[in-house]
Amino acid sequence: MEATALCFRLLMLEFLLEMHIQSGYTRRTGAALLRVDPNRLQHFDYESLSFHCDGFDGSINLRGKRNTEEFRPVCEVIETSSSSCRISQIYPTDMGEYWCESEAGKRSNRVDITITAGPVILDSPAFPLLEGDNVTLSCMSRKTSTKQAKESAKL
Repeated sequence: MEATALCFRLLMLEFLLEMHIQSGYTRRTGAALLRVDPNRLQHFDYESLSFHCDGFDGSINLRGKRNTEEFRPVCEVIETSSSSCRISQIYPTDMGEYWCESEAGKRSNRVDITITAGPVILDSPAFPLLEGDNVTLSCMSRKTSTKQAKESAKL
């Protein structure tokens, strides 16, 4: 019951955060985009996580920032175009903000990834979401890998 109450509080907090961030986000034609797979902001440790950079020409680098320090994530390239890479096991030390960057300096959106060793995460989509998009938030249990306490809303 305590996990369910925590999930509901997290759902409300995440929903308010999404609303705040999306009010300032606009999608431009041809904008570079970072997608993550699985498509969520919170992840359990030891899971696999893939990053996909779309809308770039030429050489692309995945970049990250934890605390105030920038870094280049170590990941396995999974497409010959070097536009996607995969981390086979993520750890709390991999937590941080990620983006794609071209040699010319073009940058994608930023995605803030949280990694936990805990039993429950909030399953909310990674950015970008736009005003008017439908979003479903739910809690996911590590033990059962099932989603609980679903809440749908329109941004």
